[in-house]
Amino acid sequence: MRRPLLFRLYYGLVLAAAAALIALAWGHRPEPPWPIVAAGLALLVIAEAAPVRLPGGGQMTAGTMVDLPLLLVVGPFWTAAADVAATLVVQGLFRRRPLVRVAHNASIYVLGAFAAAGAYTRLGGRIGEVEFPEGALALAACGVAFFIVNSTCVSIAIGLTEGPSAWRVWQRNFQSGILHHLAFVARSPPSSGAPRGPGAWRSWPFRCSSRATRSSSPSS
Repeated sequence: MRRPLLFRLYYGLVLAAAAALIALAWGHRPEPPWPIVAAGLALLVIAEAAPVRLPGGGQMTAGTMVDLPLLLVVGPFWTAAADVAATLVVQGLFRRRPLVRVAHNASIYVLGAFAAAGAYTRLGGRIGEVEFPEGALALAACGVAFFIVNSTCVSIAIGLTEGPSAWRVWQRNFQSGILHHLAFVARSPPSSGAPRGPGAWRSWPFRCSSRATRSSSPSS
């Protein structure tokens, strides 16, 4: 490990921030639409089970194409819960990754979900209802926030443990895919017809298609 002390500090902050967000949201969590949460979890497990290795270290999966639509339907708490469960099942139980990596990956998914939801709602978006083009800015902010949190945390983790620097890791793994990622975020909700109301959302999250990816910390 290149920077063990800095990594321990970073790791502790990530886990503490994720735990704090879950604790603060626990008392305000909405009643989940269990069929949607279960379907989202199943798709996240499938995505986690088929990672692609990144050129700068670490791996990526197709989880974003599930995460962001699921977030807009059920909110950050249940999206984060599904992410954590999928990570524990695939990376912890099936792939037997070290606990430190599993906990890190689960935590940054929590941070990403809450950051994306915060950006979305602060710009006028409402969980459970998507309006387009009126809500285009909020949707874009949602995707940008998720991407920034995920890519930054992954790059820092790889930079501190394997090298090179976090900035070089980010450039190699993420810089070339920024426009593609944002294009996916921009087109996925309107392609589904901008549904309104809880009933209209039941099948929407899983109709969009894209190659947009999310990443995990280095695993070997």
